[in-house]
Amino acid sequence: MRNVLWFLCLGLSLLVTRSASATTFGFVDQVVYKTASGGTASGWSCDIGCPDNQNIQVDIWRDDGVYLGGSKANVSREAAVGSACHSSNSAHGFSFGLVPGLLDDRWHQVHVYSYTPDNVVSELSGSPLYVYFSSSPPPGPDLTCRAPQVFCAGCDFDFCANSSAQCRRAQDACGR
Repeated sequence: MRNVLWFLCLGLSLLVTRSASATTFGFVDQVVYKTASGGTASGWSCDIGCPDNQNIQVDIWRDDGVYLGGSKANVSREAAVGSACHSSNSAHGFSFGLVPGLLDDRWHQVHVYSYTPDNVVSELSGSPLYVYFSSSPPPGPDLTCRAPQVFCAGCDFDFCANSSAQCRRAQDACGR
């Protein structure tokens, strides 16, 4: 039965895609990269054409073409995510480790994309982000956040957030 529903969703998604309105949407909570062993990314994404679809792929790329990682968006999140997706469940989250060994002591623009099973691509809200790829805090002048980003005092280091709400979520996640 589950396979039948997945194929039904895939078919519905293909139908809606042909109307040029199907897409994924969601939000990037955070992308952090501060150790030689890599970093982490989290957020959520869902398929407008098939709200219960849990086969959404999320991939993250750096501005210099380096692939940082990817995962399915099928982790349980708060009920509000299920509501935003018009879904019967809230399992639309992603949280995964990023490729290690990419520290270069530079700021990079990081893009987060989600894909439906039929490869309709969307950049998530909150993307692109500016991430400092270093194990040490960024030097003062480079921490000038580019509008519309805001300065955020993080748990282990300061960073540029896409909104005050994103900053609060990051601080709440680490108990600040």
